[in-house]
Amino acid sequence: MAISKGTRWFAKGSLMVLTIYLGSTHLIRYALSPPSIDKESATPKKIKQPPANEARFRASFAGGKQALSDGSYATALDHFLEAERSTDQLTDDQYNALKEARLQIAQLYESPGDNVAANTVYRALADCANRDGNALYQAKDYESAVKRAQDGEEFSNHMAEGKRESLQSSLFLLSNSLNRLHRYPEAADAAQRLIDYLKTVDEYDQGLGQAYSMLAGIQGDAKDWPAMDQALTQYIDWCDRTHDYLTRESRGPFIDTTIPRSWAQYNLIIARYQKGDPDGALSKADDFFTEYLQKERDATPTRPLNVAFHSGDFAALALQIAKESNRQNAIDLWQKRAPGGIKIITLHPSGTQ
Repeated sequence: MAISKGTRWFAKGSLMVLTIYLGSTHLIRYALSPPSIDKESATPKKIKQPPANEARFRASFAGGKQALSDGSYATALDHFLEAERSTDQLTDDQYNALKEARLQIAQLYESPGDNVAANTVYRALADCANRDGNALYQAKDYESAVKRAQDGEEFSNHMAEGKRESLQSSLFLLSNSLNRLHRYPEAADAAQRLIDYLKTVDEYDQGLGQAYSMLAGIQGDAKDWPAMDQALTQYIDWCDRTHDYLTRESRGPFIDTTIPRSWAQYNLIIARYQKGDPDGALSKADDFFTEYLQKERDATPTRPLNVAFHSGDFAALALQIAKESNRQNAIDLWQKRAPGGIKIITLHPSGTQ
């Protein structure tokens, strides 16, 4: 069966599901059109600030430089924070001036071994880089956002306190910005660095699941189906481990992994089919269909099944794969399991049949 052109390979509805699960801050993007570099990214607009904002920045920054010269580092940092907050988005000159001045103070604190004070400065540096980088990302200036995110990662790695949150923000920004620029290997490396770090901190951290999802999305955009298969498999394993841990430790369902798990399972079938393994895809579909059919039978009004995809969705997907790969026995099987028939899933990237 021919799938319509101009569609993406990710399952319909994944954007809604992941937006609910991940929240709006991590910039996860699963559109229904092929990725493209926005024109604004190629020729970013020069930031023009209202004269009043520029004046406030200059006054606060000058006060900070004077306090730094006087050796009043805490006062200088307060002035620099005021300068940063004088505008919604800094110009490159403003950002670089603040970075240089704050780095000078961080090094002055580090020299005598005052690591606590230095940590505070590096946090201010990382926060500024991430804040400004996210504004640039929203403005579709992805090249500049990459530079800010790289700064954020560097400064976060100097921190002892607050490193996890800061580094996570930096690497999400970096990975998504690189992905927007089609720099897929670099984007995947950034996502993998986040995964490796979070594993050392808390293997059940929700951010780890978000990072696996992001990595899978990058590999899908790159059409690297084996790598996407691996990322989704790891994501499913993380969902299972986290669910078992929370249940075993009676910690309550603080992280509901059922929705993202079914999303990952569904897209794992697609990834496996895309990499040229229709039999493997159908085998997984059979496993997941059986699993969710049983869960639907066990569901009650007080404990409904809360998932992204149900047994009928897996059956319809399998039927489509069976028809496309001309497997008559599988067609006969899945036609019985999917009485509603095919639901036109986006199995193919744009430009293919």
